[in-house]
Amino acid sequence: MRVANKIATIEEDTPEQMYEELKKVLQEAAYEALGQEEQYQRKTTPEWWNTDIEELVAEKKAAYNKWLMTREVGHREKYIHIRRKVKKRGKRSVVK
Repeated sequence: MRVANKIATIEEDTPEQMYEELKKVLQEAAYEALGQEEQYQRKTTPEWWNTDIEELVAEKKAAYNKWLMTREVGHREKYIHIRRKVKKRGKRSVVK
């Protein structure tokens, strides 16, 4: 009933303004009836992430970009070698 009363009081303006007011009324009613869910903060980085891994990932990305630009077999092999090294280091860090 309160929502109906609030909707009835919406002034007839442009459709955009009427929409915004209607949206506001409905959101307020939803918050009133259901409450608001608590926001939980997530960790931005995993526990195993450290500067060593960050440097390796940057090196891997540089090697990948170089291989993309040249398409030479040697650059691809270097990229694959670094990629494997990053993967092993990451697994080792997770186990610790």
